[in-house]
Amino acid sequence: MLRGFLRLILLLGVAAMAAVAQQSSALIGTWSASFQGFPVEMVLNADGSGRFTGEAMQWRVQGNKLVLTSEDGSDAYNFKLQGAQLILSGGDIVSPLTFMRTGGSAPGVERDTPEESAEENEILPKETPSAAARAPKSKPAGGAREAAGRKRGMSESEITKLLEGGVPDSRLINLVEERGVSFTVTSALASRLKARGATPELIAALRKAGETRPISAPPSKAAAPSVAAGRRYTHDRWGLSFATPPGWKVGERSGNLMLGSDTEAGLMVVRFVRKTSLEALGEGYREGLQEEGLQLMPASQLENFQAGTARGLAGEMAGNSSDGYRIRARVIAVLSPYGDAPVVLGLTTEEKYPQLKPRVEALARSMTFSEPQTPRVNAAVAGQYLYFYSSSIGGSYSRQELLNLCSDGTFNRGGEIYSSGSGGTAAGQSGSGGQWSAEGNDSQGTLILTFNNGETQQVAYRKSGGDIVLNGKKYARFGDGSCSQRPPF
Repeated sequence: MLRGFLRLILLLGVAAMAAVAQQSSALIGTWSASFQGFPVEMVLNADGSGRFTGEAMQWRVQGNKLVLTSEDGSDAYNFKLQGAQLILSGGDIVSPLTFMRTGGSAPGVERDTPEESAEENEILPKETPSAAARAPKSKPAGGAREAAGRKRGMSESEITKLLEGGVPDSRLINLVEERGVSFTVTSALASRLKARGATPELIAALRKAGETRPISAPPSKAAAPSVAAGRRYTHDRWGLSFATPPGWKVGERSGNLMLGSDTEAGLMVVRFVRKTSLEALGEGYREGLQEEGLQLMPASQLENFQAGTARGLAGEMAGNSSDGYRIRARVIAVLSPYGDAPVVLGLTTEEKYPQLKPRVEALARSMTFSEPQTPRVNAAVAGQYLYFYSSSIGGSYSRQELLNLCSDGTFNRGGEIYSSGSGGTAAGQSGSGGQWSAEGNDSQGTLILTFNNGETQQVAYRKSGGDIVLNGKKYARFGDGSCSQRPPF
């Protein structure tokens, strides 16, 4: 059930779910810097909480690293304290960034006013030229909040500047989804943006935002993918909808959904497993989660779980984080009517687990399903392909790879390797599958393969007659997009 989460939990900072026991007192305070003309403010409170340009976060010192953890994940920076100057480098910062101390830290935990807390139930649009320096997020006060909700869509020139500023693709896509765009993506525009570094995923997000933008009004805050407290979150591609816990935020990262709260300890991750079964999910649960810095093993027997008419499985896991915290997790998988399964993993420190457990269960029980939307496919690219290579130098060696790009948006691939020589004989097989889409035209472009474990791979393609060349290797076409032809081996 947990197979495929890999290092996701570590990247999100498990230790940030616990209160920070010790911090470097010299860092506590308010720090300000300027990045490409934009003001950047960082508040580090004594209890390990803080804000970065208005965004709630947790901070801690680990060796010579300053670790900042927010809803977007964790980043570790080298830091050097020189009097009233704090210099950060490394991590996602391209060049050292110098902060000046502009104030002390208020005692206790920094809290929002009731009005601000209601506003913070939604993830505000990030208006930064570079995620590398975490440039400022707009957060107007008072009556200006209403104006922020009517923020116009991003223009082509704004997108271009962000690309040239080196903003990561994932952050750009988040900005596009949150703010929308004020233009329609044409072929000429897509070419201009690609020349400036736009990826196929970003072009697809821009195209979608341009097609769905309001005609007479700019995108409203209600159109943002993040969900306000207690509202339902809908993922059309998965065919999944669920109610978010009050006060929790949700966003998508690395093919998974992340849920967190500024006021409650814990983290929830929702992963989508395609074409599975309760038996396979149970097998994954029994294997546990053992990654660098985090080890969780089953602490209870699996039990049946019901979400409406959908059946599922639920269990508990326990283990330790690399920081020595005792971690406990509730994991629930629900099998959809279409053979897929969302798996929700909620974890926190053992003392906070009783508060988190009912949150996880309520989210899972609220799940409803619709038919998943298959990705856009290119009919000229769909088909069954075979790559074969053999050599007799130093013995006998052969490799054959099968790739089925089916018209329904699914793919599967497998391979066989055989070798023999003075060292003996060896043979092996492999296979994987998931969803695919294509960015480009009938002649060339990029395949986007999304595997069943949530990982994504991009592969450049070029058509050669009926065959296809993938990353320089030519695959012969032997079947069409129905994927009904048996392979010739």
